Amino acid sequence: MTELIRMLPLFIALCSIAAGILVQRGGRGGIRNPVQTNAVVVSKITQTGYRHHSAVEMSAPVVRYETEHGEVTAAYRKFLPEWQDTYRIGEEIPICYDREHPTQFRICRNQTNRMGGALLIFSGCGTLLAYAVLLLQYY
Repeated sequence: MTELIRMLPLFIALCSIAAGILVQRGGRGGIRNPVQTNAVVVSKITQTGYRHHSAVEMSAPVVRYETEHGEVTAAYRKFLPEWQDTYRIGEEIPICYDREHPTQFRICRNQTNRMGGALLIFSGCGTLLAYAVLLLQYY
C-alpha cells in the first residue's frame, strides 16, 4: 500500500502530461484533411433549443470562404445560445475546412486549448522533476 502511495505523484504527472498532449492536439471536429483559411461571417441561422429545462434561442454563423474549388458558403454545425454567440456579421474568423468536403469546417481561433494543454504539460513535468529530486534526496 505504501508503494502505491509513493507512486501516486508519478502516476498523476504522467496522466497530466498525456492529458496536456491530448488537449493541445484537440479534436479535429470530423475534419480529416484540415486546411486553414479566413472566412467572413455572412449571416446567422437561429433555432430554438433547450438548455437546463428552458427554451433558448440558439444560433450558428453562416460563413463564406475561398477553397481550392472556388468560393463556398456554409453554416457552422454547432449552435450556441444567443447570449454566448460572439460572431458578428462581417467579422473575419479563422477556420479549418476539410479538403475533400469543403462545406465541413470548424472555427479554429480558440487558443484556450493550447494554453490549457501547455499548463497541464508544464505541471506534469514539474511534478516529475520534484518527484525525481525528492527520490534522489531521500533514497
